[in-house]
Amino acid sequence: MNIRNFLPLIILITLFSSCTPGEGGVPEQQETPDPYSYEGFTQMDSLLLSDVSVPEILNMEYFDSATVQVFKTIADDTGGELYFAPNATKVIETIVEILKNQGSDNSDICFLVDKTGSMSDDNQMINQSMDTIINTLEKYSNVNVALAFYGDKNVDGRNWFESYDFTTDYEKIRSAWKKYKPSGGGDGPESVTDGAYKVIDELSWSSNTKRIILILGDAPPLESPLATHSIEDIVEQAKSKDIISNYYPVVVGFSWGESGPRKANLIAGLYPNPVMNYTNLLLTDNQTYSVELFSMSGELKEKLEVNSQKYQFNVENYEPGVYLIRVSKTNGSESDVIRFVKE
Repeated sequence: MNIRNFLPLIILITLFSSCTPGEGGVPEQQETPDPYSYEGFTQMDSLLLSDVSVPEILNMEYFDSATVQVFKTIADDTGGELYFAPNATKVIETIVEILKNQGSDNSDICFLVDKTGSMSDDNQMINQSMDTIINTLEKYSNVNVALAFYGDKNVDGRNWFESYDFTTDYEKIRSAWKKYKPSGGGDGPESVTDGAYKVIDELSWSSNTKRIILILGDAPPLESPLATHSIEDIVEQAKSKDIISNYYPVVVGFSWGESGPRKANLIAGLYPNPVMNYTNLLLTDNQTYSVELFSMSGELKEKLEVNSQKYQFNVENYEPGVYLIRVSKTNGSESDVIRFVKE
């Protein structure tokens, strides 16, 4: 409360210090701050500066588009799911997320990893973070883990592929990962599908509960005649061996540091603010943007694509509080945010 609100009480106490409420004392009067007074605007500014936790945006500029397309097909055709790891640090977070979301007791989990030079920082980060990965695996019982590395069989010769069969001794997996040495790999595409074919064909799969192949790579598969096996081949091969393997490919990005969208001036303004019912979002141009509206708790209230310079939000039925509007380019390369107060 503003110090001015205490002045009448201070004066009364000075003049009538011998009185008590039972003897005719004057009760304190509470004032409601005018929202348009200086004090009201100070409170609103404080709210607008409050942090709002919202999901991160993937900047697709950091990912090879051909890899994204092919890995998504592999995931879709096997009942798996596609994941993204923009940089080496995010690789660990993504692996742990997959193990938490998809792991189960009595399962087989095979890591199939691109071992070419472009993945060196990612594999070094995995080596340094094996405790985190093993701790996640140990939350389940009787999980068999295998590890395989692939490169480009047309360039790397007979060393293009190496594997370590299923085991529940995770120290063996730690030791195997430490033996990782990057290969040349030649140009961009690598022997992804041929590597996947070999792990299905050669490893000792045993689980009747769940069988997972977690692919880590930043390049798409080679195609015929440079590849012996296609996506269709590895899906059919798994089915023919009664192996229901869910692929969880992780597309690893090119970024070495921060990988989110760049801050840009995409929003020209928002009015009125504070708002009772309708507020108008003004954009800087007529490009197609992704527009999201979040509550203070990070709950997504609205998401849409806008290709005009003005859009009107109806917030009449929203609870009073602070909200955030995020505008981003559809590829996630740039974004801008603005906050408003719903009265």
